[in-house]
Amino acid sequence: MHYIRTFFKALQMTLRGESIPIAQIRYPNLQTWLIISREKLEAVYVEAEKSGIDESNRKAISLQLDGRAWSMELILSSVKFHLDMEYPSLMTSVVEHNLTTLYALHFDDKYRVSQLAQSTELPESLHAVMEDFSAHFLNIPSSTDP
Repeated sequence: MHYIRTFFKALQMTLRGESIPIAQIRYPNLQTWLIISREKLEAVYVEAEKSGIDESNRKAISLQLDGRAWSMELILSSVKFHLDMEYPSLMTSVVEHNLTTLYALHFDDKYRVSQLAQSTELPESLHAVMEDFSAHFLNIPSSTDP
């Protein structure tokens, strides 16, 4: 029965020329930061490939962080996963501590990104792009900033 009511409601809206209102973005400043972060991370991957640092080479570049070995590939791929999946999910979530979780996750990521940006193993061309990504990524805006 629910589907039938929904169908007729959609039909009425169509006949009147109405559409479903677009949901307002809850955190536009975080959304903008997220989009730019994705673009800058993609630039890191592109520059790495241009510099001859493919996936196997990125796995070979290793940092000791908190007593563990973290490869460049692991750092970048985990940040990419968070930018593509975790952060957007948390930004649309209505769970009570969604932003607390987002900022805590970012806190871990920003440490690894900042350490990778300072690595002496990166070629100069990649180092500049990594610094650019890091500078943007580390400056996550507050959820209430305009």
